[in-house]
Amino acid sequence: PGFRQLGSWLFCAYEVGRIGVLLVVPSLLIAMITGIPELWCILLTAVVTIGYTTFGGYEAVVWTDVFQGLVLMLALIATPLLVFTSVGSAADALGTAWEAGRFRLVGSSASLGREGWLVLLLSLATSANSYLWHQPTVQRILSARSDRDVRSTVVSAAISSPTILTLMFFGGALLFSLYAS
Repeated sequence: PGFRQLGSWLFCAYEVGRIGVLLVVPSLLIAMITGIPELWCILLTAVVTIGYTTFGGYEAVVWTDVFQGLVLMLALIATPLLVFTSVGSAADALGTAWEAGRFRLVGSSASLGREGWLVLLLSLATSANSYLWHQPTVQRILSARSDRDVRSTVVSAAISSPTILTLMFFGGALLFSLYAS
């Protein structure tokens, strides 16, 4: 019982922190754009989220995931286009990021550099989080109709997660070159 209770408390603490971040980050953006006080934006975001989840149920959550995925894909496509046109060319943008060491994962001594360890640790943490206790993933697995659907979900996540993470790091390096120029 002690480990079960500890696990439950740790999960609750993790979720409270995660939900706090998920409420605060978009609220700060909304506050910056609209001028509405941050506290009101946080409360508004919470009320809207609770409302559409309560009234829309699981289907609303799924459609929100779809919308977020589309926004992410559009951002991953738009970022290189924006950077390449603003910096001058793809070669200029990539050269700036390369010279600043933004693509270096292995240091000069053929060991993982600071960025390499960061990528490795984030990848491991993301994978562990996704498959062990991440509530949306657990929900998707539990709502699958068959074992085959579960396998399909796990395999597609195993393929898409590192791909998306790599594209995000690439996008971050490109944004570095945009702001460095």
